[in-house]
Amino acid sequence: AVVSTQSTGIQENGALKRENELLIVKCAKVEECEKQIGALKEKFQSYVAASEGRQKLEVELREQLRREVAALKLLLREKEELVSVLMEERSNKRSDTLQYDFITANTVSL
Repeated sequence: AVVSTQSTGIQENGALKRENELLIVKCAKVEECEKQIGALKEKFQSYVAASEGRQKLEVELREQLRREVAALKLLLREKEELVSVLMEERSNKRSDTLQYDFITANTVSL
């Protein structure tokens, strides 16, 4: 009976050792999974930060573009006003030149 009990104890001990080894392997796998999850979390957080940074940059660029478009519109308006003034001055010069030519022609013919 003692041999039988020792044999059963040895078998149980062997089974417990195998179970323990399997648990150690499973724990190592769990630890590895946790490391991978941690790495994925960090990667995700960097993507989120990059996305937020990109969105902030897009807003800044849109605002800068809006300001530049407004400045260009102002410059275009100023250009149109200057062209209008120049055209008026040119028209006045033509009129003056025509009057001068007319007076000169009449004076010469007299």
